[in-house]
Amino acid sequence: MKKHFFKIFLFLIFILAFTQNDEKYVYYGNKLMRLKQYPQAALLFQKALKENPNNTAARYNLGNALFRQARDLKLDSTKNLPIPAQIPKDSLVRMLLQEAVSYYEPITQRISNKDTLQKTWHNIGNAHLWKEDYNAAIEAYKKALKINPKDEYTRYNLAYALKKRKDQSGGGGGKSNQQQNQKQQQQNQQQEMDKQEADRILRAIMQAEQKLHDKNKHQKDPKSANPEKDW
Repeated sequence: MKKHFFKIFLFLIFILAFTQNDEKYVYYGNKLMRLKQYPQAALLFQKALKENPNNTAARYNLGNALFRQARDLKLDSTKNLPIPAQIPKDSLVRMLLQEAVSYYEPITQRISNKDTLQKTWHNIGNAHLWKEDYNAAIEAYKKALKINPKDEYTRYNLAYALKKRKDQSGGGGGKSNQQQNQKQQQQNQQQEMDKQEADRILRAIMQAEQKLHDKNKHQKDPKSANPEKDW
């Protein structure tokens, strides 16, 4: 199976050797994405950006390729990702996720298409969520919802991130009461704002959760839910 994918990759590289068109790199990169060959696809999207740094599709899809590498690596669902011996797996996952964010973020400053902008902010939220950076994830999901308040995936993921942050701040274990109170005082204002928003969102969660479970029966965790669709 690996030999088969390697031959496909070599064939695509052979074709691309005769053209410097960034759109061709994106086209064949998308083919590799459909084959779940994310590291190879990422290389082609990077080549497209070298040819044309303003190619937004290449930038967006490169973010997707990096995110999916990190997701699969964290879930141990693929054997196709090389892991340098000197880099712990968790560190590599975080590096890939942060790199994905670095490609997504410039898109939010360059485009006006609301649908793409909403999906980009949602994907940024997903990357931060997988890094367990719940504050950053919440802010990204809020920006996505400002553009499309009805998106059920984003609403669900925002509520999930709010819950995870609450669990994280409340699970002090061996911390003293004084330390817990100090931390709560520091976060009080932000949490008060989030409570109001969470109450509104959570009213729709049961319906949204059921819809998501119907669509993704194999997924119990919302972190890899839509959009994250390639350009």
